[in-house]
Amino acid sequence: MSPSELKLKTFHSVLWTTLRIGFGSALTFGVFAVLARVLTPAAFGLYALAGLVLEVGRVLSMAGIEDAVTQARQLDEELASTIFWVNAALGVLVGASMWMLAPVYARIIGEPEVAPVLKYLSALIPLASLGNVHMARRLREFGHRSLAVRTVASTMLGGLAGIGAALSGWGVWSLVVQATLVELSGLCFAWTAFPWRPRLHVSFARMREISGFSASITLALLLRMLLARVQDLIIGGWLPPAAVGTYRVAWRFHELISQVTLFPIMTVSLVTLSRLQDDRTAFSNAYGRMLGITSIVTIPAMLGFGVLAGDLVVPVFGAQWAASVPIAQILSLMSVPFVLGYFVGPTLAAAGRSRASVQVAAAQLAATVIVSLAAVRFGVEAVAAGYVIRGYAMIPYQIGVLKRETGIGGAIVCRNMLPPLAASLLMAAAMVALRPAIEGVVSMAALRVALELLVGTVAYGGGLLLLAPRFVRSSLLAVRSVAAPFGRLSRAENA
Repeated sequence: MSPSELKLKTFHSVLWTTLRIGFGSALTFGVFAVLARVLTPAAFGLYALAGLVLEVGRVLSMAGIEDAVTQARQLDEELASTIFWVNAALGVLVGASMWMLAPVYARIIGEPEVAPVLKYLSALIPLASLGNVHMARRLREFGHRSLAVRTVASTMLGGLAGIGAALSGWGVWSLVVQATLVELSGLCFAWTAFPWRPRLHVSFARMREISGFSASITLALLLRMLLARVQDLIIGGWLPPAAVGTYRVAWRFHELISQVTLFPIMTVSLVTLSRLQDDRTAFSNAYGRMLGITSIVTIPAMLGFGVLAGDLVVPVFGAQWAASVPIAQILSLMSVPFVLGYFVGPTLAAAGRSRASVQVAAAQLAATVIVSLAAVRFGVEAVAAGYVIRGYAMIPYQIGVLKRETGIGGAIVCRNMLPPLAASLLMAAAMVALRPAIEGVVSMAALRVALELLVGTVAYGGGLLLLAPRFVRSSLLAVRSVAAPFGRLSRAENA
């Protein structure tokens, strides 16, 4: 594939991924907001504790299949069929194990109500495994349009079912209904998007070809997933389920920001970077462009939300979630390690350095567990503060691993992250400084938020142009260079 074709496919994939995540995130967030007003913090906490095990099961049953299919230089029918049947068998094995161990897990965390929820959710694992290879093969061909349709449709169906169940008084089970409909519809769309029937054949010799890569990716994904969710387990072990629910809701806006700003580029980064792994210069340049473009949007979005959290969380989710506001404000300080951390794993995997990806994830997880265990006795806010401190403390280590394994050093990271960070700090300072004046003039909360957003946008844009005009020009050129082939193709099609 020529460089121009790769740029075109990358741009097209990012476009569809952005649309998928934009619409999907809006739907998911809307459904969550409705459910948050109907369900109690305890219900969300119970589901979060069961959902943690469900996520572990997903990672184990997928066994790095998507990344292995994407990263493979050549994928023939024998290998694809082998991966499918191994994945299906793992799904059944993991699902059955979850069902049997659900009561044990519930006793360990001291929440017996989690057991029946987890038993039901265990049935979703083998169901999901039947569509993993289909979607991975579709994405390998840059088929992100199909994934967009699948995500939006399944989210809508699951959301409507969940809201209906919640309004009928089903409590935590309404969240289970939602998850079930999402998986069922997602499986149907996966089979439709890539109408492929695997052969009734398993080649253990071919499976050994990717077993090392798949095992490393599985371990890395498991560690990264636990990094995001292990705090739920620690909080649930010391505090009531409602505290877990409060912490999850505090993360919700940040997850929305990451889904809209980080996921579109990160989703295609493995495909794009893996095709450049033999050219270190091109690899580093592509990484820098992705990191810079993402930082321009994500860092100010997270810091801006931190300033506005008090005016957003309660009006959107309800008064029962007021305790989530200070937690959300603390977590907004996580913007820099949040962006950097999201790209480290996929970048190392794309370079074929899956073992290094595992090492980074393990170090981050160990640090998170230690800090969270030390902080949880002081409350949920202390856990959030410890997580932020851990994030910044790990940055030098992450950059060191990137430098050693891929040649991407601190200079590339700083060049692409410091300008957006400096402008974002200026933005946050302007919003805080002008807030009293805005509150003194405007009484309507929605209008106040709109004015503060306007102040922040102007301050951020002006700060970026003032502090880093060269960075702005290079970022615009990067976007144009990727978009140019798509524009030429569109003009050719319309001619």
